[in-house]
Amino acid sequence: MMQAEGLSPKKVWICGHSIVHWAHARATESIWEENLGFPSCIQISWITQRGMRWHHVLPLLTNQISLLGPPDFIVFQVGENELGEWRGIDLTRVIVKHLETLHAQYPQIILCWSYLLERQFWFGQGGCILQRSVMNRARNNLNRRIKRKVQFLGGMAIQHPNITLKNEAIFRRDGVHLTDMGNDIWLSDLVECLRFWLQI
Repeated sequence: MMQAEGLSPKKVWICGHSIVHWAHARATESIWEENLGFPSCIQISWITQRGMRWHHVLPLLTNQISLLGPPDFIVFQVGENELGEWRGIDLTRVIVKHLETLHAQYPQIILCWSYLLERQFWFGQGGCILQRSVMNRARNNLNRRIKRKVQFLGGMAIQHPNITLKNEAIFRRDGVHLTDMGNDIWLSDLVECLRFWLQI
């Protein structure tokens, strides 16, 4: 692997909803720190919006790029919030379209899909609670399809095999957001994949 001092500067944007918001907060107050332990040539930026949905993503990123220029990597953790309100196949099409648009405009950006996470509770329109097994099938199918798409576009996928309903300690009482333990797992998965991709 390359030594850190031999790396050219890289900008990594981590874009997402409350999962990213709380992971950022956890990183900032813990041994991870805001730059996740990477050397100064790797610049980590957190682009978060609690409640973010896919129709927020392109306008938000386009605005950031116009101000700061394009990053080298964008990690996405977005989609859980509307999965209960859309058919999985329809949400997949929207995500694919947006990723293709972003890639066409900025082909140098490596797109990184962070798998949609399991939840103890899924909510549909009107706040109704949805059947967990049905939602997990939809989530798994979407993750597989988007993984194939980002890999086709030259990117990567970040899986979270240890964020599972079997480990209740990683979920807050709302069954959606992660505890410090859960955030540490999410951050560890993220850092492992970025280190592999950056070869450090």
